[in-house]
Amino acid sequence: MDIRALARKIQFSSASATWATSVFACLLNASTVTAEPAPPYEQVHRILTAACGKCHMNGHHRGGIQLNTELQVERDAEVILTSIETSDMPYMDPTWNQTAQGKLVIRYLKAKLGQTDDDNSLE
Repeated sequence: MDIRALARKIQFSSASATWATSVFACLLNASTVTAEPAPPYEQVHRILTAACGKCHMNGHHRGGIQLNTELQVERDAEVILTSIETSDMPYMDPTWNQTAQGKLVIRYLKAKLGQTDDDNSLE
């Protein structure tokens, strides 16, 4: 290979790398911009009280999970999220995760775990 051919190959590779980096940066920025923020805890707490309070609040802690405070919810967010997404919880309500309230709680938990709606989805 002569020096001119080698120079063209290096120039093309460099341009391709620059282009790929630019595309990746645009995609990364687009996903960051479109991500919804976590709903406020107060709203999530009201939903959890209605759907989960009988077994997981006010002295009840089935399965070792208590949902009285934001700290308790965030501490067990991964277990709670998995239980909701797999329809194990709320007990005897396998479609709750598909309701507006269920989806809001899932969005809150994923935001607290640093996940997007596409991460670790079982859908």
